[in-house]
Amino acid sequence: MFDLCVIYLSKDIAKYKHYVQILKTDAQKKNKNNGLGLYSLLNASYLIALGDFKGSVVYSNRASILFTKNNNKQKYLDATYYNVIANYYLGNVTSAEKKAENALVIAKKYKFYDQIAALQYFIGCSYARKNQLDKALQAQNTAAFYYGKIKNNLGVINCYNELITLYIYNENWDKASEYSDLILQLADKTENLDIQTKSLLFTTVASAYNGAKLYTKGLNYALKANKINFEIGNLEIIVNNLNVLTEIYTSLNETDLAIKYCKKIIEYPVSDKYKVEAYNLLAKNYQIRENYKSALYYQSKSVDIVNTLNKSDKSSSEIYRNFYKDLATIQYLLGDYSNAYKNLSKYTDLNTKVIKNEKKNDINALLLKFDSKEKNLRLKELTLQKKNKELAYNIQQNYLIFTSSILLLTLIILIILVYFYRRNKIKSKLITFQNNELEKFSEQIKESLIEKSLLLKEIHHRVKNNLQIIISLLGLEAKEGKTKNITEFLEVSETRIQTIALIHQSLYENDQLNRINFNNYLEQLVSFLKAALSWEMDNITIQIEVENIFLNIETAIPMALIVNELLTNTFKYAYPNQEKGKVIIAIEQMSEYEFKLTYFDNGIGFHENQETTQSFGMNLVKMLAKQLKGNFVKVRSKGTKYTLVFRNI
Repeated sequence: MFDLCVIYLSKDIAKYKHYVQILKTDAQKKNKNNGLGLYSLLNASYLIALGDFKGSVVYSNRASILFTKNNNKQKYLDATYYNVIANYYLGNVTSAEKKAENALVIAKKYKFYDQIAALQYFIGCSYARKNQLDKALQAQNTAAFYYGKIKNNLGVINCYNELITLYIYNENWDKASEYSDLILQLADKTENLDIQTKSLLFTTVASAYNGAKLYTKGLNYALKANKINFEIGNLEIIVNNLNVLTEIYTSLNETDLAIKYCKKIIEYPVSDKYKVEAYNLLAKNYQIRENYKSALYYQSKSVDIVNTLNKSDKSSSEIYRNFYKDLATIQYLLGDYSNAYKNLSKYTDLNTKVIKNEKKNDINALLLKFDSKEKNLRLKELTLQKKNKELAYNIQQNYLIFTSSILLLTLIILIILVYFYRRNKIKSKLITFQNNELEKFSEQIKESLIEKSLLLKEIHHRVKNNLQIIISLLGLEAKEGKTKNITEFLEVSETRIQTIALIHQSLYENDQLNRINFNNYLEQLVSFLKAALSWEMDNITIQIEVENIFLNIETAIPMALIVNELLTNTFKYAYPNQEKGKVIIAIEQMSEYEFKLTYFDNGIGFHENQETTQSFGMNLVKMLAKQLKGNFVKVRSKGTKYTLVFRNI
């Protein structure tokens, strides 16, 4: 049934929903954790395709719990993979990367090649987005190797496509064209390759061949992609390929065709970020025709778009920095030396900034790669590399100075000499500044090591305290003697232990070891209890009304256990006939250190004579309320309502 659901997931959503519901119903009847896990796993994948990443996180977490109970490590890794993807698109990049690396360790241990390949592919894409190109290349090559071991040609094609894109970005045209030949050979051998993958593949290799000056081959695949794209009908894909096609026509000096396709791109109803290359290419083609006024108009348009994009994405001006140099060249040819000089200076500043960032990234990568015993040796090597990069930087600067001198022929020699003197002085200050920054960074690393040592001691202390809490809870429950059987005893104990564990999970995933966002924690706790208690709770609406409240761990653990006990009672006893219900959990901040918890459900409630025979859970709630120096009160209402005024310890 699971395999059938996977097939229909990509072909027929109506049939997928039908069969996945059968899978869920069958698993619930037979009380199969594995079946319920597969149902949650399928929904996690489906919701990612819909763009509902929060929903995917909920289902992937549920699947992880169920597969862990069933000791199904391979499916656990699949659930983790979807959780990683969903968190990445929600902006939780650091958390997603940590989860992927941890999952990769497990996958390698058990030699799950499919999961190794998928996780390495994700890690490679993540490195590429952070401009860590060497790591991205290594990860994609590793992913391609493992996809090859399991004969997954589509996986290898996706990895090769990423590798070609990285080589294009690095302007390594030999490697880009080499992998283009490989990906085309593999695509010919792959049956049932979907047309969208073919289109993206043809566009990428066309760009690579153009950069390698293999214009005829590049034109052939750009035209093939263009034909497929109009069958697909996706405007963004069409425009991206037309930009590549126009670049090739420009390289071939086919200005009529280049201008024709550029103007087509501009006519399409897509955002300006897809048109900016077209304006630049129009300017280049009019410049080739020596129509400098038209070239100036279109190049100015491209620079205006870059300036607009830069308001939302500060890296836009760095990515398109050559556009300022192109504009300066056209202005120089028209005799507008003043504006030409301004735009060339803008290009120079941006280029210098990019070089500085690359140097900083290289230095950070080296510092992370080696431990403290090797730092002295590596710092010497770093100094040598720094000198080499400064030499390359000086060579580039000399080229820019030479270009600037051509623009400033009308100025007197004295101004040129002053200009050179000032630039050398700035360079000297820049070197001094960079050396000071390196020294500060080294001190920060030492301070970080001391801080991490203190944090590790704090973690050990917290684990010891929480183990003592767990032992006390188990001892008190055992002495109470009211548990019907050992299974119920273990189930109740498991939820309390997991409640504490979720506190630590929230702390570590958010890189804050002293406090947690209690609203986010309550959402995780509710999802866990629904899965852990194996109850179908679609009939109960749980409403969490919590302000942006952060609690330290000494307060968060008792509060978490209190909410756990109240929710568990509601799930088990408030709605015996599965009628529709509503639960409200609200926390408001009354003063700087004082808070108020209100818990309400509209279930059957309990009679006053029941208050004299309270369960261990309610006794535990009152004990924890006293620990928080709080006042726990039952409020008369239809259903069950409690309030607790407590302080952040």
